[in-house]
Amino acid sequence: MPTIQWKGEKYTQRTARLIEWCKANEDARLKIFSDSTKDARQEGRARQQMTSQKTKYLQELSAAIFANDEDPKVREHYHKHPLAFVKPVQSRFTS
Repeated sequence: MPTIQWKGEKYTQRTARLIEWCKANEDARLKIFSDSTKDARQEGRARQQMTSQKTKYLQELSAAIFANDEDPKVREHYHKHPLAFVKPVQSRFTS
């Protein structure tokens, strides 16, 4: 598995794709980040509950980030082992 870098000018497109996916997939984003009843009530909407495993959404997010990555090694490894990229995406949220 290649080391996944997020910081630095060379890697900013990964974070940009992550943000773009989160904006375009609000329901999935809310489910990934465990939507709270309080937030939903304040925003006048129904709370988004996890209807399928969080990993499924993280897999979709990983595909949006890495399927066409600028680094050919990362792109190739992603296509061979897509599930290996879920953990780096999760760690991006905590770094």
